[in-house]
Amino acid sequence: MRIVTKQINIYKFDELDKQTQSRIIENYITFWIDTTDIDTLNKNTNLYKAIKECEKMKTPWFLYQYIFNYCKKQILKDVKNYEYLANGEMV
Repeated sequence: MRIVTKQINIYKFDELDKQTQSRIIENYITFWIDTTDIDTLNKNTNLYKAIKECEKMKTPWFLYQYIFNYCKKQILKDVKNYEYLANGEMV
């Protein structure tokens, strides 16, 4: 029998390069979009306001940007709570 120990580097969000940070944020926003029921969402939330603004402007291709602009503080707070591998995968 043989035992091999592998060392894995774990990073905080701020330690990752900008491209990886962007991918993490995009994946986080995608998760929000995929798991949020807009019909039951509180109308006072920034997420609801971002979605409605996007609908009002008839620019669904900018939904990610609207959500990031409206919810930037919450998104950054949430993604900074986790640790990641160098490729941006959550640990």
